[in-house]
Amino acid sequence: MDRQHLLNQYATDMAGVTQHIQNAVEHQRASGATDAYPELNGLLDQIISTLKGQNTALEAYNEGTEGGGVLEAAKEAFLGVLGEAAGLIDRLRNTDQVSRMVRDDYTALSLAAVSYHMLHTTALGLKDQKLADLALTHLGQITPLLVKLSKTVCTVVAHELNSEDRIIDGSVADQAIENTQKMWSPDHTNQ
Repeated sequence: MDRQHLLNQYATDMAGVTQHIQNAVEHQRASGATDAYPELNGLLDQIISTLKGQNTALEAYNEGTEGGGVLEAAKEAFLGVLGEAAGLIDRLRNTDQVSRMVRDDYTALSLAAVSYHMLHTTALGLKDQKLADLALTHLGQITPLLVKLSKTVCTVVAHELNSEDRIIDGSVADQAIENTQKMWSPDHTNQ
């Protein structure tokens, strides 16, 4: 397999990941389950917009290279199958707990982040600075979304537990955010 074909394949795979996550978040946003959380809805819209832009940029990278357009057609077929499987899982799960949605979004964006680490490293190794830069730029767009989701999940969990009368103090969200964000500080992560 030649170098460019390999790079196109990896870019196509990454576009598939971003498209799949985007579709899942769009489904959540349209479900109405998040309507009680305007701040979360704004974040979900930001995630959708970011992933759309990333997918477009990855597709443009492929379209600008020899043989990349063929891989884009294959990606669309793959996404159709993936979308059907995700839809089935959604129906089996049958939950509209917003905290689980936020957790799933965090998990999916974490997958995208580590995938961008891999794509960046691969592109550097195969001497494609354009794709390496694109992967790094996209990683830089994902990381703040992960931080926002890590804060939002505390607020959503506290709200859900409070509304279900499972905790006495629904105001613990701010304390949880403060405590958990400390774990991401350079002092803690550079140990």
